[in-house]
Parts: sequence; structure tokens; C-alpha cells
Amino acid sequence: MVTGPLLASLGASSLVVGVVTGAGETAALGLRLVSGPPADRTRRFWGLLIAGYAEAPGVQEVVLKPGGEGPCA
Repeated sequence: MVTGPLLASLGASSLVVGVVTGAGETAALGLRLVSGPPADRTRRFWGLLIAGYAEAPGVQEVVLKPGGEGPCA
């Protein structure tokens, strides 16, 4: 996951941090708009939620990383 503080610590300007963060928020909103109607139609909210998190590239690393900064640390 790329976050604003990470980019700032790497020396990115505030403009770059804002653009990257805004692009991420835009992508998240777009995915919600696309996945919402199928979830409402099929009533499979939990299945879509779990599938979405399983596909996220950084989720497994953060959650499963022993001794890391994730919720399981």
C-alpha cells in the first residue's frame, strides 16, 4: 500500500502525495460504484467483500507478516 506519509518519507512533494492519494481514493470509489449493484442484486455482500480483500496485493503482506506493523503483530 502506498500512503501519503510513506511518499513524504521518500521525499515526494506535497503535490505528488496529493495526486497519488487522490488517485487511490478515486479508484476505490470507482470500484465501489462498479461492485455495488452486483452485490445488491445477488445479496452476496460477504463473498464479494472477502474476494476483494483477498485480491488486494498488500493485504496479505500486512495481515500475515509476523512482527510487522499490521493488526496481527
